[in-house]
Amino acid sequence: MNRRAPFLLTALLLSPTGQAQDPSARIDAWLQPHVADGQLSGALLIARGSDIVVERYFGFANHELQAPVTADTRFGIASVTKPMTQFVVIQLLLGGKLGVDDKIAKWLPDFPNAATITVDHLLNHRAGIPHRVTSTLDEVLPQSAASMTALAAARPSIGVPGERSVYSSAGYAVLARVAELAGAQPFAALLQQHVFDPAGMTQTVDATSRSLIPQRAASYAMGAAGPLLVSPKDLTFLVGAGSVFSTPRDLHRLVQAVVDGKLGPSVRANALSRGRIDWNGAVSGYRCFVQHDPDSGFTVIWAGNIATGAIERMRVELLRLLRGEEVAAPARLDVTPTAMPAGLADELTGAWDFQGQALDLRVIDGQVWLGDVVLVPTGKDQFFSFRDYGTVAVAREEHGGVRELQWRGEAGVTSLLRVR
Repeated sequence: MNRRAPFLLTALLLSPTGQAQDPSARIDAWLQPHVADGQLSGALLIARGSDIVVERYFGFANHELQAPVTADTRFGIASVTKPMTQFVVIQLLLGGKLGVDDKIAKWLPDFPNAATITVDHLLNHRAGIPHRVTSTLDEVLPQSAASMTALAAARPSIGVPGERSVYSSAGYAVLARVAELAGAQPFAALLQQHVFDPAGMTQTVDATSRSLIPQRAASYAMGAAGPLLVSPKDLTFLVGAGSVFSTPRDLHRLVQAVVDGKLGPSVRANALSRGRIDWNGAVSGYRCFVQHDPDSGFTVIWAGNIATGAIERMRVELLRLLRGEEVAAPARLDVTPTAMPAGLADELTGAWDFQGQALDLRVIDGQVWLGDVVLVPTGKDQFFSFRDYGTVAVAREEHGGVRELQWRGEAGVTSLLRVR
């Protein structure tokens, strides 16, 4: 892939008469390098208020079948599920079925620290529950809020409830179970009643309903030669945290319902508490983000089935571009794969801690996998990750043994230590 110098899109922001152009031309010009490099598989929607002004579809919902992405393709939206869980809890709070200071012992008396953990702790990731509490096997089996709560209860606490905030998808599974018991309905039914139906979301399904999901996209990882299948997962293990499948059009309906107050003023205040909507998530190859800027009225939504660094660039830059700011077009990728050095696979095979989560590093048919991410060898002790356009370096001790992996991305350097 050839790297080209970035150019500024100022010429595309205004026409010769000084009038703003149709945003689709600006968006298409900015996206072109990523399209040329084959880095997009999914759907992009841009709206201003209730009006959709740009819709673009890239790649395939199923690469094996060459089935293209369409408006009806449903993607796993990962942690964009969490705001929906918050909206359910808000409705239960307003209905008097929950209180933010309620101890979860009211519903889960046998859960560790149940007499100390509150609903507010669960909502704000302050319950001392680890982010993930599942094994690889747990993640391919059907789960429920009840079964995930049992798995969370079996794991040691990572802190005193209320003491600090540690991001926890498992904590949101426990919150979903509390909501089920307080609302006397399965969590999927609570989502349908309090979120999907009032927002008019007809193409959105929670995986714990165990119903068929028409037009569901398969998920992949990007390798040097193109998409690769990720290990299959049943996303019910992320109940309340990442178990929903949806489309950009339905997510736009949700944004409009929130902004217009259809879900109530409390939901609106919660969603816009930081000035704008900025929801974001990734799991098992799926990648989704939802942004809404009240000042300009623009909403930008992406849902896709291959996570690449191009999507994070969109999340950072597209709203700026739409507001008329000067934005550099992305450079073309320049990645030259090399052969895996002899013996390196044996040195690196094992489990590595990545931000509190143990990820297995393994080599399968010449591909280096770290969890669901493909690491492409690019030199001696050097790898490239298409997932975030980051680089991974093997740091060694003075005697030559592997000390750690250093993952360098736009947010800085993260050290990965071997856990087994």
